[in-house]
Amino acid sequence: MIIMLGYTIFNKSLKNMKLTPVFGNPGTTEIPMLEAVSSDDYMLTLHDSISVGMADGRAQLTRKPSFVNLHSILGVGNSMAFIYSAFVHRVPVIITAGEQDSRHIFYDPLLSGNIGDMISPYVKYKFEVNSANDIEKSIRRAYISSMAPSYSLSFLGFPMDIMGENGKYSGLNMPDINSNVVDINAVKSIAEMINNSKNPVMVTGYELDMYGGIQYARDFAGKLGIPVFAEPFASRAPFDSGDKNYAGDLPPVAALINDKLSGYDLIIIVGGDINLYPYSMADLLEGKEIIKIGMDISGKIGDSYFMNPAAFLQSAIEYIKPRKPSVIPGKPSFDKNSQIQRVMLKISKNFGDYIISDESISASPFLRNIVGYKPDSYFIGKSGQIGWALPAAAGMATVKDKVLCVIGDGAFMYTSQTLWTIKNYNLPVKIIILDNHGYGILKKFSDVNYNESKKYLSFSIELKKVLDSFNIESRENDETMEDIEWLRNIKGPAALIVNVDKPYGYNLFG
Repeated sequence: MIIMLGYTIFNKSLKNMKLTPVFGNPGTTEIPMLEAVSSDDYMLTLHDSISVGMADGRAQLTRKPSFVNLHSILGVGNSMAFIYSAFVHRVPVIITAGEQDSRHIFYDPLLSGNIGDMISPYVKYKFEVNSANDIEKSIRRAYISSMAPSYSLSFLGFPMDIMGENGKYSGLNMPDINSNVVDINAVKSIAEMINNSKNPVMVTGYELDMYGGIQYARDFAGKLGIPVFAEPFASRAPFDSGDKNYAGDLPPVAALINDKLSGYDLIIIVGGDINLYPYSMADLLEGKEIIKIGMDISGKIGDSYFMNPAAFLQSAIEYIKPRKPSVIPGKPSFDKNSQIQRVMLKISKNFGDYIISDESISASPFLRNIVGYKPDSYFIGKSGQIGWALPAAAGMATVKDKVLCVIGDGAFMYTSQTLWTIKNYNLPVKIIILDNHGYGILKKFSDVNYNESKKYLSFSIELKKVLDSFNIESRENDETMEDIEWLRNIKGPAALIVNVDKPYGYNLFG
């Protein structure tokens, strides 16, 4: 045990627990904690929220905690949409903020406020560190809490004055957190239910990819010969879309789900859930026998079993009996007359080996169908937030060198300042901006549901000038995407703007 200053304890703890780089946008209240953190270990963003999005993206790939540094209650406030999204994605992220000097907190000084109450609904663990002796211990506890299934966020507040105090540093070892949870008795019971069912079906979700279970799911479905549907709004690859048993995504509407699953007597939900939007009058899967296996147990539907979905499938395959293969429902076919589908086919042919961060929104169903799912290959904001994909892609590019962000023009403008961080740190992000001159999904939703077109949902932005202002190499194309090979082959970050102004002709909600 060594006595040292608080800011040194902070830096050594980050190094020891492998929590660098730190993503952040610091202010005066954070400077004391960062005194010993080198520039090589800090990635600056030009808005607090972008740092949370980058941490989210990095944590999804590494499956380890990412570390965020926000500026007081204001920085946390700026980031709440991203914090909520990371909460929905169930990723391990440690969020920190500098707090006002506690020696004059009685006077409600500038930048003071109750951060804990603001952030508490979306973090598993929160703590204001009031002693230099607790700096190392609190970071370790936040790490463990974030990694305990299901993954989640933690928050630590650091008053300015404690960073100048002496405290104890021990170089604490990090525990090996084992999430390989499986109940063999439950496995046998579920296998018996499956063997006794007449026509079972499987619905898979994001946890399969999170816990490395996609191949186990393929083997399991293959032995049973049953169709596999993806959960609605999966945040990452729920299955391998090239598998013969894959039946496509479930729509996020109760009435349509009921129709899709009407012929099955047992619904096995593995590593996922039933996510809905918008409302329909139907009672969801009423009268169906439903079992749900995973680490992220909501209790919303069916009988739940808390198990690692990959470990469950690996164990259960021994106890299930092969059966005659079922008829697999057809997936949507490719329409050669569809402008947006031709664009997606080009992306699939040229970027099929890339990690994709998707915020094309109204075009997302085509991207999912044509480019498809593979392990660690597809990510989308599950919360419904706009502006997530570009920062997430930047965070992913700190881990992998083949990252593609496919994004609409409206979504791109929410967090376009991410381009500075991408360029400044030379993050290898390729960007395809689908320019449909407005909020396409809102226009479609308004037209379909209310027979009314809102003129204010259309706009035009000189996107190339935005990219040029951040020194990002870019080109403009129409749907032929003649420069897509240029985008793939150019070194460093670059963008291709694609004019897709024709209506997509697709209702995202079914």
